[in-house]
Amino acid sequence: MFLVCDMIINYFSPSAGKIFLKSKLEVRIARILDLLYERRIYKNWSYEKQIIRYKNGDGRFHNYYVDFKVIDSNSNPFFIEGKGKLRENDIRKLNAAKGTGVQLYLLKDEDVSQWEKDLFISYKYKKALI
Repeated sequence: MFLVCDMIINYFSPSAGKIFLKSKLEVRIARILDLLYERRIYKNWSYEKQIIRYKNGDGRFHNYYVDFKVIDSNSNPFFIEGKGKLRENDIRKLNAAKGTGVQLYLLKDEDVSQWEKDLFISYKYKKALI
C-alpha cells in the first residue's frame, strides 16, 4: 500500500513495516523485495538503515544512507541503491561504500524493469505504482 504526497511515498511492507520512500523507483524496488521475501528468497530487508560516511565535493564528511539492506536466505547482507540518474555526488557515495567492503548493487530503471519482467510483475500492477 502506498500514497504519493510531495515526493514522500508511504509504503507498508510485510518485511520492513511502514516506511517512507523517496521515489517511484524505490517503490518498485520495495515491491520486488517484498515479493522475494514472500517467496522466501530473502529473509528480510530494511530501508535506509545503513550509514556510510563519505567526503562530499565541499571537502566535508557527510552521511550516506544506502537505500536498501537485504538479508539473503543464508543470512548474508547486501545492499541496493536505486538511481534514476547518477550525479557526481552519487559516485562519491558509491565509492565510499565500495571502500568499506560492503556488497552494493546499483539498480537503474532498466534494471528494475528487467527484474519486474523476470518476476512476472504485470503491466497493470506497474502502472498502479507509477
